[in-house]
Amino acid sequence: MGTLQGAIVVLNSNGSYNLVFNGGQPLFAPLQEAGVHWKKCVSQKDGAIVVAGNGSIRYINGGDTYIAARYRADGSLDPAFNGKGFYVFDDETMFCYYKDMNVLDDGRIVACGYYLLDTWEWVVFGGWATRHLG
Repeated sequence: MGTLQGAIVVLNSNGSYNLVFNGGQPLFAPLQEAGVHWKKCVSQKDGAIVVAGNGSIRYINGGDTYIAARYRADGSLDPAFNGKGFYVFDDETMFCYYKDMNVLDDGRIVACGYYLLDTWEWVVFGGWATRHLG
């Protein structure tokens, strides 16, 4: 079994693939070596899409990081967002599980989640929140 990667599909109102976004094809997001799981997306007025979810640097198909990305209307990563199109929140000593994200009217992104200790007992250790420009 391979590494799971987040996928984004943009459809027109009639259910057909939007040909502008990634040439009408599903867009897979290999942004982290060990996997990405998109859990929320927010469309923006300029046609861009902000997605957020769990990612993993250390564990195959795990969820030890929070990741957010901004894709332009054509499906390309927006380099104006964090200089590379995506942002990763990581704490090497704990799992940073993502819970929710929202894009504010001024374009800032607010996300929150919780920390789990890096053990097999999955003990919630605390919470985190982050805010960054979208």
